[in-house]
Amino acid sequence: MIKIIGKDNIKKDEQYIFVSNHPCSSDVWIVPFLFRRAKILIDTGFKIPILSQLLRAWKHIDCRAKNRKFSILLCLKRISQGFSVYFFAEGKLSKNMYEMNDFYSGYIKVKQISQLKIVPVALKKKKIYRITN
Repeated sequence: MIKIIGKDNIKKDEQYIFVSNHPCSSDVWIVPFLFRRAKILIDTGFKIPILSQLLRAWKHIDCRAKNRKFSILLCLKRISQGFSVYFFAEGKLSKNMYEMNDFYSGYIKVKQISQLKIVPVALKKKKIYRITN
């Protein structure tokens, strides 16, 4: 069971930059169902040919090292198309439930250009999703 706390704070007609930790490899498959209008920046999934095709068709964003600079432009393109964007800002799985990796700054660049609100999201392995204003 997935428990979401605070999703009522998200307005369906607004766009956001969601920023979260990344405690579990299944996060990238669950988040699109929680935030249907959000396009996720994904690394590993784009390394697998069949998944890469699906992710591109669904308009998610390839943020592998070779595409990092382009991924910011693609975020801005998705925003111009009416989507929100979702950053797993650690860039890789969290060290553990109590210690996160440093966050990459790409979401800050997107915020500066787009002026969208940043919504912090805390993910827990027990699948409790907490959204704050």
